[in-house]
Amino acid sequence: MAENSSRPLCGWSLTLDARHLQILPNGIECQVSGIKRQYHYTFKFIPDNTIIAYLMSTRLKRFSYYWFPLIVYCLVIYIQSDLPSPERMPSFQFSDKVLHFVAYAGLGILFYRAFRTLPVQKNRLLLVLLSIAAATLYGISDEIHQHFVPFRDADILDAVANFLGAVCGVYLYQRLVKSPNLIG
Repeated sequence: MAENSSRPLCGWSLTLDARHLQILPNGIECQVSGIKRQYHYTFKFIPDNTIIAYLMSTRLKRFSYYWFPLIVYCLVIYIQSDLPSPERMPSFQFSDKVLHFVAYAGLGILFYRAFRTLPVQKNRLLLVLLSIAAATLYGISDEIHQHFVPFRDADILDAVANFLGAVCGVYLYQRLVKSPNLIG
């Protein structure tokens, strides 16, 4: 099925694309607006197998592009935290805090990108706060995890560096994104 398709509906010509479709258990909900008027309509219909396959492949692509990198990044952080402390670290003071800052700036960005695929994308402030909160909570759980790993210890300053990195990463990313209301 093509991404855009025109379908006549009650004398109106409508253009539907994947951004306006939502899969529901009993069909698909489509939000469209008329060409001549700015009214928004919601209607439901039961799709055939071709449409379901198309939408499932779209959802899989969205998951692969936005959520899978976040999951892998979280796993990498977890695995790295589960290992004993590295023998060699950069030699300047607070180098581990800089590493935490940079790592959690990346995590904040990945949470922001993933959360933009959810309905929360419509509220920019909530999107930013949820991204920062998720990255920070993951950082706190990482520090708690490190407390139980031999030759590792939990450090409140690491958690602060995680929070500051998440704030900085989310802020810079959402400022650099050209079209904040679109997924991408």
